[in-house]
Amino acid sequence: MERCLKIQFIFADRVSDVLPAYVPGPNGEAKILDSIEKFWDVLFNDEMIDTIVTHTNKKIEEVCLELVITEKAESYHHLTDRDEIIAYIGVLYYQGLWKSSDVDNDRLWDKKMALHSTDAFFQG
Repeated sequence: MERCLKIQFIFADRVSDVLPAYVPGPNGEAKILDSIEKFWDVLFNDEMIDTIVTHTNKKIEEVCLELVITEKAESYHHLTDRDEIIAYIGVLYYQGLWKSSDVDNDRLWDKKMALHSTDAFFQG
């Protein structure tokens, strides 16, 4: 049985000793995870990544077909894979973590003007 601490919660102008019905925290298999990679795998499981890859590739094929029909085909179009989608989600996560609404996206990737210390990252 889990031990509960009695905590006072402030609701407007009154204090309550009653625990809230929901206490935030990991549930299910996430309770036993011990690394960020394992949490990532629970958040973005194989089925979800495969679905994203499948639908992204369908859209790429539609766009490429339209480019071929209109004779505007470019050579840089290619289908994606799991690794590319996982990397892309990681980039989106990174941008969401570091970006403010008034900051130019290019500043996130600039070695000299970075929003945080990236020296160790860029030196390898």
